Amino acid sequence: MSPIEFLRSTVVVDFRDDWYSLCVAAKLGQYVSAKRRNGETYKKYVGLNAHDFRRSAIRNMLRRNVGEKISMTISGHSTRFVFNHYNLVDGSDLAEATKKIEAGQSQPSVSGTGTPDRSHTKLTDINVRVS
Repeated sequence: MSPIEFLRSTVVVDFRDDWYSLCVAAKLGQYVSAKRRNGETYKKYVGLNAHDFRRSAIRNMLRRNVGEKISMTISGHSTRFVFNHYNLVDGSDLAEATKKIEAGQSQPSVSGTGTPDRSHTKLTDINVRVS
């Protein structure tokens, strides 16, 4: 049986009820009272969900320098728009970027020859054009 034939013959099961029950038992979620638009009350699950793991997996892949295209393929995202919603930036990401930028400023830039690049162009009104 080919992988495509296997996938077509596979029955998809909704695991959410079992997941919610396990998370409530582990104190990672809870049921709270909520109302539907028609006024009917029901118990709504609030807590850890499967998409939290998807988001963590994407963040971990990108932080470990797995390419975005490969990460998108693994996570099943076909558009960058939706993928970017999972790739959230937080304070630790900004702190890490700041460290990298500051470390780069303390080192002299190096040209392709391996020697420090000392040529800097001075901007004057003669060589700057505004269009």
